[in-house]
Amino acid sequence: MRRKIICICLTVFILCNLCSGSSIIAKEELLIENSACVTLNNNCRVFQTNISKSGNCRLEIRNNKKPVTITSCGKNIYNGSYQNGYIRSDTKEELKSTNSKKYKTTKWIRVYPGQTLTISGSGVNRNVWQFKSADSKNYSIKNSPTVKIPYGVAWARVFFGVEASGNVQIEYGDIATSYEKYTESKISIPVIKDAIGLAQDSSLNWYILDTKKNYKSIGTLKSYNGLTTFTVSGDDIGNVKIYYPKKVATKEDGVYGVRWSLTELNEKCERLGASVGLTAAAVEGNLPVANDFDYIYPWSEIKLCNIDSKEKITYQGEKGFAYDGSNGNVFVELPKWYVKRYQDATHEYLYISKTQKEGFEVEPAFLEGDQVLDKIYIAAYDGFVTEDNKLVSWSGKYPTTNLNLTTYRDYARNNGSMRYGVLDIRCIFALQHLYLVEFANKNSSKTIGMGLQKMQYPFIKYAAISEKNSNRIILAKNASFKVGQSCSISEKGNYYMDHRTITAIESYDDKNIAIYFSGEPYDVNASTTYIYNTPMASGMCDTMASPSGYALGALNGNGHTSVRYRFVENPWGNIWNIIDGVFVKSFVPYVCYDMTKYVSAGSEDYLPLNYTVPEQMENENRESYVNQMIKNLGYDERYPSIAFPVEISNGANKDNSFADSWYCINSSKPRDIRWKGAWDLGTGIADRAGLFMLRAWFDIDHTYWHDGARLMYKPIKLDSSK
Repeated sequence: MRRKIICICLTVFILCNLCSGSSIIAKEELLIENSACVTLNNNCRVFQTNISKSGNCRLEIRNNKKPVTITSCGKNIYNGSYQNGYIRSDTKEELKSTNSKKYKTTKWIRVYPGQTLTISGSGVNRNVWQFKSADSKNYSIKNSPTVKIPYGVAWARVFFGVEASGNVQIEYGDIATSYEKYTESKISIPVIKDAIGLAQDSSLNWYILDTKKNYKSIGTLKSYNGLTTFTVSGDDIGNVKIYYPKKVATKEDGVYGVRWSLTELNEKCERLGASVGLTAAAVEGNLPVANDFDYIYPWSEIKLCNIDSKEKITYQGEKGFAYDGSNGNVFVELPKWYVKRYQDATHEYLYISKTQKEGFEVEPAFLEGDQVLDKIYIAAYDGFVTEDNKLVSWSGKYPTTNLNLTTYRDYARNNGSMRYGVLDIRCIFALQHLYLVEFANKNSSKTIGMGLQKMQYPFIKYAAISEKNSNRIILAKNASFKVGQSCSISEKGNYYMDHRTITAIESYDDKNIAIYFSGEPYDVNASTTYIYNTPMASGMCDTMASPSGYALGALNGNGHTSVRYRFVENPWGNIWNIIDGVFVKSFVPYVCYDMTKYVSAGSEDYLPLNYTVPEQMENENRESYVNQMIKNLGYDERYPSIAFPVEISNGANKDNSFADSWYCINSSKPRDIRWKGAWDLGTGIADRAGLFMLRAWFDIDHTYWHDGARLMYKPIKLDSSK
């Protein structure tokens, strides 16, 4: 029988204490089981979760027919064992130059696919990683001190030195931290009969918990600072599940901040105030992740909910909540907070607080005329227009594009009142503030995920061969479409969204591939029929356990799947969103603070800022983008939280600043603002769409086939005429 191994990565901090007489088992628990694991083969399931700093975990093992060993190790997952020799592109198991003591390669280490590994240490002057699948059939090579572990991988090793000596550390994460010696501890679990599992107390003692809730001590397993990796192994481990508490204590107050240099180029920010020492992380797929901000206001109180036609709110987890629109629109509820933003000669500063402090103002998104709102609601999804002309936020719908701002605004209000609208610029700034303080990094697409922006470009590909009544199209091999993506088929000069799905891609001959698509058969004509990208349907992130990260699925891979930040899906990529409450005229941004007075051409209610934004018209140079990248944001002391780009380029690129593009054309006519980019912006050498990407190119009434809108709801008090 092959030996089963399950790796469980979790940070364990215990709230309950047996000595005080309280139960180990939390009153409310969240189960992490098969839906949150990667199955490498029939004999290996890998779990990964990060437990909060205030709560206890419970590992449940049932039906194990033989003893099981649980091993824990700390941050450094490299135990110091290595082989002489080095890895080359054609290496499988055998290393090269094994007789030379100059070359050192670690022995195989079990790793968790989709995560990031970093190697550091004195003498580490080579970074050639090798990965292999659980069945040892597939091998791959990557060259970098920091690598993303490919999916389907079970093992990794790295060639790390030529005459390397000293301390070597391999850890999860994309930043090398201070060295810690490899440490581990083990306990043996007997065959468990008439038991419901294992549990820990606050001293990290492990107990068998029987069906009568009696505890039997089986030993202490050390938990280390930060991430602790638990490996469960044995010849027959039975069923393994992990539980941790749903509810933990929330920090209600404190000032959380960051700052970054205005002169030095660096994507990372310095944490300030109560943020010092905190960590934030996003996740791939449906796995939980350790994030201190999940338990800090306002991040902790950001929730998914439905708002129905009577404006009744139902929260995720409550009876009746639905993603599909059957219980109303799907929104993300944001609670009010206060913000302080300012600049000095060298740095920009940003702080968030639950309560009013000196120098703080209400986050502008919560201001509507003379009203201060306690909560606002941003649509979870890109907008879809129903048959009765309502802009809605429902899962499983393809976004509606190619309408103008005025039409989208009317369709938003068709939900019932002027409390509904098109997402406005002040909500964008609110999301940016939350993100910057939480992640302390200006590069959102790197910290959370690239999003749907690396699809086929040029997005049109013509048929190479004619075929009648066909569900396939033959293309030249240089096409980069993906199985599972949305597409349309039409004739030259015609664009329409019939939203087919690519079901298979096969080799046709030496020069061409065959792409199979769903829907009605089509008469394909060589050189005039083409296939092209269309937006992906909403809801790709619905099964994620974490509020931030990117989805896994048919389009498995960063750049081809939806991303979300704090439950807001596709805050970059897929389609552009036309934004309300703002326009740019002669390089001056104008912003309105009252959603009931939003008009597309602007009015006296739109307030000009005291700075101008830069002109930037380049779009076609897909191998550089450096002339587009945002470097610094503007500051108007009258409206300190409103921050448009004021400096681009000047050394800024995708790795050292905001990593998002800015577009603006010189015009004496109002130009609307479009946010977040579409599916084609991750081509070439750079991905350029992120939370800070804005475009001020188009006239107010301009429409485009990959530009849509997003719904918002603000519970303002209306007079009877509205």
